[in-house]
Amino acid sequence: MRQYLNKKRTGIIEKFLGCKLADLDLGAGKSTKASISVDINKEFRPDIVADVQCLPIRHETFDSVICSHVIEHVEDLNRAIDEMKRVLRKNGIAIFFLPDDGSMLWRILRPFWTIYYETAVSRQDSPKSHVHSFDLERFGKTFGKSFELLEVGKINFGMEIYAICKHPLIGERCTLNNVSVRT
Repeated sequence: MRQYLNKKRTGIIEKFLGCKLADLDLGAGKSTKASISVDINKEFRPDIVADVQCLPIRHETFDSVICSHVIEHVEDLNRAIDEMKRVLRKNGIAIFFLPDDGSMLWRILRPFWTIYYETAVSRQDSPKSHVHSFDLERFGKTFGKSFELLEVGKINFGMEIYAICKHPLIGERCTLNNVSVRT
């Protein structure tokens, strides 16, 4: 099942970046989707052990960043967003994947996914550790303030939100107008 879900994610990455890997994977977990992996859990053996809220990376280092199933776990969402923008070059692309808490199917499967994660992956990454809850509207309102949203949609039977975001140039206004939303 995880392979199927990951295949959908890598398809989106490839479609928007033109390659299978981003430059930086924030919260990479056991299987990175980038050339350089960052995770807070050293047991996953990332290239850099760090919290997404405080990255030991120079400003404007990367052209593309992926953040898959991480933002719902962070305490200070604004700080994490600021850090992502800081390490991303102007006009760089950030790709997000996260559970859609508005999805009926996700609400049904969440208890089973929690058991699976706590026994097979990592207790700290379990859905029980989610601090934030997102649906398409809340994601757009939260991230549309900081990024230009190029496309926002749902994958994996509607249980997951994906978003393709661009780091705006200085002075560009972030807007939700003309965003492509796919359901």
